[in-house]
This record gives sequence, structure tokens and C-alpha cells, in this order.
Amino acid sequence: MAGNATSGYNYGVYGWLAGTNNGAAVYGSITGDDVNTTGRYAGFFDGPVYVRVSGGAFGMIVRDNGIVGIGQWPGDVYKLQVFGTAWCQNGMWEQSDSSTKKEIKKLTKDNNTSLYELSGVTYKFKKPAEIKNNQDKQYTQTSDTGSVIESTVTNPTEDVESTALYDKTVYGFVAQDVEKIFPDLVFTDKNGLKSIRYNSFIPLIVETLKEQHLVIDTLRRENEFFKQQLSTCCVKNQLKSMAALSDESINSGAVLYQNMPNSFSEKTEIKYVLPDNTGSAMICVYDMQGKQLKCYNIAGSGENSITIYGNELSAGMYLYTLIVNGKEVDTKRMILTN
Repeated sequence: MAGNATSGYNYGVYGWLAGTNNGAAVYGSITGDDVNTTGRYAGFFDGPVYVRVSGGAFGMIVRDNGIVGIGQWPGDVYKLQVFGTAWCQNGMWEQSDSSTKKEIKKLTKDNNTSLYELSGVTYKFKKPAEIKNNQDKQYTQTSDTGSVIESTVTNPTEDVESTALYDKTVYGFVAQDVEKIFPDLVFTDKNGLKSIRYNSFIPLIVETLKEQHLVIDTLRRENEFFKQQLSTCCVKNQLKSMAALSDESINSGAVLYQNMPNSFSEKTEIKYVLPDNTGSAMICVYDMQGKQLKCYNIAGSGENSITIYGNELSAGMYLYTLIVNGKEVDTKRMILTN
């Protein structure tokens, strides 16, 4: 116990590790065992360490299994659990080396599409005293001699931080909603509380942006192509030609439908209708510069379809045309993504 010694030098407990050998200036143990410190320390403790803050509220605990809890008793999963907010000056790094991973697979278009199903929300965090499972915790530990030690730690009943932090509006997701769409990004502890791995949304957002960039870039190139065509051709003659082709399509009974799905990555189906008097017919695919890439010969009459597979072409935007008896019937656009 310290008295009224010189201010700043008034110690309740003081230890000094002299010499050069390993050891501890202050050593505490709940087992009574002799422990080799393997280094020089001002303080060394064999067993859980608990710190209580002003007012008797929970401060910090280092459990016997090495798990650290700040502001609340920690669970058995995370090495560090902070109940409240944490501040980091120079950012945080997450280990992501390939040597520590297995079953690495590329994200699919289905993964990216699921992002659109999420609903962002605003919310405020409850204060410690408002959370139902914020109760006193009792734990037991067995020493090397076989004796059982029981202790009780009191969780906070008052704020551990400024009230202003709990009054701020936060933007994010509700774990229960995310779990329905991305169950692997949600973890549920033994008390039923759910947590979200927010960092895992980054690759999903990146892949979605890449897909959108491809569509935007393709539309931009298509726009440039048509602008060039308009600058070198007679607009009126083009319109007359298109009207004549449309009339011929109606008269002949040939029809070309939009491919489904559009866009696609694996395969897409193009339906068409040929009249009874069809002599020859084909569906040809062109790039946006008008270069012919593929032609599919088709026959018969009535409604039929062809299937185009994604591995037949590179990702991009294409035009496909139905040609019957040597004349263009209709032209439509399709988009292939990675």
C-alpha cells in the first residue's frame, strides 16, 4: 500500500530486476508453479490477468487460453475482442499470402450478381448496458496440481466510451440479411451473435466494376463506330434500306429474336422463324467493326434455335444477323462477359 510519498513516485508495488539474468521484477501466479520467463520483464503473470477500470466496470482481461477481451468478457473464437470502437493510426494489414490458402477459385458472375440483392441500412450501436447477454461471466481453471480455481468477472453496466460514439449513425448491413445471400461471410458465435466479414465484399465489388466497365467500354466503342458510319454514309439511304429490309422481313415471314440470356458468359440461345419457302438461311456473327467472325447454317421451317457458347468468342459486344435467301432479315446485338 502506498502512502503520500512524492507525487509521481508513490508506488503500491515496486519491483526491480537487477543484474543481467532473465526474470521478472514482479511475478504473479495462480498456480504457485515456478516458471522460466525466458526473458527479462518488468511484469510476468502465470494465469489470467484482469484489469478493472474506474467505477468497477470491465476494463480488460487476458484469459488463460491467451484470448484478450477489452470492454467485455471475450468468447472462445477470436484472439482479440474489443467491445466498443478501436482506432489505428497507420491502418491494418490482413495476411493474404497464397501459401496459406487452398481451393482458390475465380469469382463467378453469379457471385457478383448477388451483390444487387443486398440492402444497405443505417443504424446506431446499443450501449453496453442495453445488450441482453452483457452479464457477469464465471470461469474455472485447473492448476498443474489439480486444484480448481473459480473466478467471476463483472461486465460493464455503464458506458465504457463517450456517449457521443453511440449517438453516431453508422452505415452497413444487418448480418441476418447478408447471411441469406452470402452465408460464408457471416459467423455466428455460441451466444447467437452474428458478425460480418466486411473485407470480403471488396473482391465482389471489384469484379462487378470490371463487368460494368466492359459493358460501358463496349457501348462506347459501338457509339464511336456508328458515329463514323453516319459521317461517311448517307443517312437517308441507310434509313430507306433499313425500311426496305424490314418490309421484306414481314413479307417473307422470317423472324430473328433477341438472344437469351443477354448478357451471357457460358452460353446463349438465339431463336428464329423461317418461312416454308426458304431456300438458304444462316445466322452470322460480326464484331462491332463489321468483321464477320462466324456463320451458322440453318434449315427447316417454323421456329428453331441455335446455341452460341461463351468459349467460342472473346468477351465483348457483337452483332448477329439472320440472312435468308441471300438477304438480311434482321440484326441484333449480344454481349459476352468473362
